Amino acid sequence: WMVPERYRTYQRTGDARPLVGVFRHNLFDVLSMVGLAVRLARAFVAPESVLEHGRDWLGLARAYERHGDRQAVVGAYESALACGLDPGDADEALRSLALAARRTGDWLRAVEVWETMVAAERPLRLFPFEELAKYFEHHAVPRQPERALALAEAARQRLADGSLRPHRGRARGMVDLDRRIARLRRRLESTAS
Repeated sequence: WMVPERYRTYQRTGDARPLVGVFRHNLFDVLSMVGLAVRLARAFVAPESVLEHGRDWLGLARAYERHGDRQAVVGAYESALACGLDPGDADEALRSLALAARRTGDWLRAVEVWETMVAAERPLRLFPFEELAKYFEHHAVPRQPERALALAEAARQRLADGSLRPHRGRARGMVDLDRRIARLRRRLESTAS
């Protein structure tokens, strides 16, 4: 904040001495940036040697996602959770970890995370209920439509009482769940006949 005034003083008087502090400050900024760049590069390549906090691991996981490194994403989210995160960040990390595991084809890990989210004392999101229902309906071997139905019905009840937050809005979440529940009931009735 002092730079503009010191520069104006220099222009007015021709005395450059007040600018020495500005140059020194800028030198320290540049040197600090070099140190920061080295640390960030090391964190990206060998994070376990540099990162200690869950939020740092969470940031690295996001960077890996943008970079497209699917395997590293899973490990970074797991490290973030292992280091400890506040509830909001932990919820985000769990959601992202499950999605990353699913993208890499690790359905067991994705299901494990979704089940952890559903079993939480106060599950926050509709997302893990829906993902588990989809898994049991379409991907489980053997398929388990009765489990998918139970999850969808539990999610609908919690959404109705306001204890879940759907990403796309409550009304849309209800419509989607009602559609899934009706489809699953029809499928179970047709297999029972």
